[in-house]
Amino acid sequence: MRARRVGLSFSKLLGSQCDSGRCYNTSGGFLHTPIDQLVVNASASIGRGIGGIKLKVGQPDSKLDIRRVETVRKHPGDDVPLMVDANQQWEWPTAQRICRIFEQFNLIWIEEPLDACDNEGHAALAATFDTPIGTGEMLTSAAEHGDLIRHRAADYLMPDAPCVGGITPFLKSAAQAKQAGLMLAPHFAMVLHVHLGAVYATELWVEHFDWLQRPSAGADAAGDWTQPERAVQGVDA
Repeated sequence: MRARRVGLSFSKLLGSQCDSGRCYNTSGGFLHTPIDQLVVNASASIGRGIGGIKLKVGQPDSKLDIRRVETVRKHPGDDVPLMVDANQQWEWPTAQRICRIFEQFNLIWIEEPLDACDNEGHAALAATFDTPIGTGEMLTSAAEHGDLIRHRAADYLMPDAPCVGGITPFLKSAAQAKQAGLMLAPHFAMVLHVHLGAVYATELWVEHFDWLQRPSAGADAAGDWTQPERAVQGVDA
């Protein structure tokens, strides 16, 4: 409300340090999506200007996870940023084995390979493998994020502003991540997080969902989300 009264975008009111960033698409890579369709969806996202592709993994048969990632990686090539999200599906032995196999695919990150509260396990994976580990979306306070950061349990911190308790706790979590030298990739709520993420000095990743796009009637202070290539540039709208 204050930003609207003074005629500023929310990011500018908060003191944004960047006016652009990168977005990646989650909508086309869910576990139920057939492999052939994953390739089609990835091509469509890239064609629309979305900068990265995220695939869900964590199938009961890990061989299917490997085949899915391998297929999508070969299709657009190594130049397209690719992430995977296990949604806490793996126990330690599986996570260790799959993370080792996934090293060959040049992933931006492996997200939530273990239980969201397993800071020690995530820290061990982050210390062992070259592929960055991302987690944090399930945490519900700045204090919980601080504990994760102190354990060095993530390379990418993934706070969710609605889940963590609002804008102020999100900014506190981001400030702790900045001090620790972590990268930022907020979870969900893309229209809000593009503004909050702009306050971060390091280039961020914003999660893009096709079904959260705004109607084509026009844009507001959060930007025109009908055009994904402008999604993270909406901070100046």
